[in-house]
Amino acid sequence: MSFRRVITGHDSSGAAIFLADEQVESIGAGGFSYDPIWATDNAPIVPNDGSIPKHPVFFPVPGGSRVITWVAQPEGTAAPEATPEELDAAAPGLFGHMETDDPGMHTTQTIDIDIVMSGEIWMEVDNGEQVHLKQGDVLIQNGTRHRWVNRSSSPTVILSVIIGADKV
Repeated sequence: MSFRRVITGHDSSGAAIFLADEQVESIGAGGFSYDPIWATDNAPIVPNDGSIPKHPVFFPVPGGSRVITWVAQPEGTAAPEATPEELDAAAPGLFGHMETDDPGMHTTQTIDIDIVMSGEIWMEVDNGEQVHLKQGDVLIQNGTRHRWVNRSSSPTVILSVIIGADKV
């Protein structure tokens, strides 16, 4: 699936304009890929110049945000080999959140709004409880420990809005 990004902003007189209209290039390594649709590293303000930080870390700091699409391959799908350096270059900081002794489990200091665009997927939390999500379903993930598992035979596409949050 290919995504087009259109960004609006303001000209010097304050009039609304289109700043960008472009295809988003996927980033990936070792079978993991995502489309970086939008990113901010600060609390949002408007008007802004519509620019996206160059090479932001995968998860935003408090007040920052990310909008990405990603593909969950069916469970058991063989992934191409990638070095830890290649994975970190593709998604800076992502794999450092993954638990080495419990594959796929991770916790982030974010609120995630996950929308299943196509396919189906299961999300599991601490106690092993799972929810089965299908196309059109929306999950709000509030900084909880979780993992995603695609038990279907087809890839699943998810749109995620990730908002960096303070931890209390």
